[in-house]
Amino acid sequence: MGNENIELKRYLIGGLSSTESEQVDLRVISGEISDHEMAIAESELIEDYLEGSLSDEETKLFQDNFLVSAERRQMVDETALLMNYASSGRAVVTVSEETGKRWSFFNLRPLTAAFALIVIGLATFTIWSVAVRDTMTPLETEYAALNKKDLNDLSGQQNYSNVQLEFGVMRDNNAGVRLNRETLSEQIFFRLGLPFEPNGGSVLDSEVLKDGKRLFRVNNNSIYRDVSSSELRLLLPKTLFAKGEYQIKVTADGKDDTAVVYNFTIE
Repeated sequence: MGNENIELKRYLIGGLSSTESEQVDLRVISGEISDHEMAIAESELIEDYLEGSLSDEETKLFQDNFLVSAERRQMVDETALLMNYASSGRAVVTVSEETGKRWSFFNLRPLTAAFALIVIGLATFTIWSVAVRDTMTPLETEYAALNKKDLNDLSGQQNYSNVQLEFGVMRDNNAGVRLNRETLSEQIFFRLGLPFEPNGGSVLDSEVLKDGKRLFRVNNNSIYRDVSSSELRLLLPKTLFAKGEYQIKVTADGKDDTAVVYNFTIE
């Protein structure tokens, strides 16, 4: 594995300890590590794999933990095309599920080859951008699983800081609840009163925002009844929140025009 971005590459293949991985999670969530930096690390990791410069252990981790989606396998295939073309037809291993074989870039006429290279480059950039944006971090995955558990029994949430929020508008800071970070439990139990009754089969997604930037998400949230109204219930990690102003944005069925926003401040 190359010297650049070693920590991020090992993070991507699951080669860090749980403590180290959680630290990278938090740096990603806080924005200390940008999407651009993650995309570069991912690109270099794929090139390392195709060039055979990963160790046996890293290769196995790459195959077991990185190649877990069709999008990532496609990224490897597209990168192999580019590398193969740049090296004048040298054979490169791809992981295409359809073939699983070695292949080389065909000898194209110059203009055709140039056009193909541009198309491939644009496709690769689009795939990387979508994968980086839509792939959940390990911490998000962990809390998504935690929020799949039944949160109906409120007595079971008494060990957590309980925070009830009412909906407002995105920049209505006066409407937000103010929370003292020092007194919060390691996991915070949020109850979000819904201003509407969800239709049967509706899927609600939630995002934690700071300064309009997404820090964390939990998709496919369960809907609970509280006396006469419906609400969302979320368990979120305290480590997510430094001091500042936050919003939780809830959308129905992936439609942004259905968004409901809940404001709060961490002091």
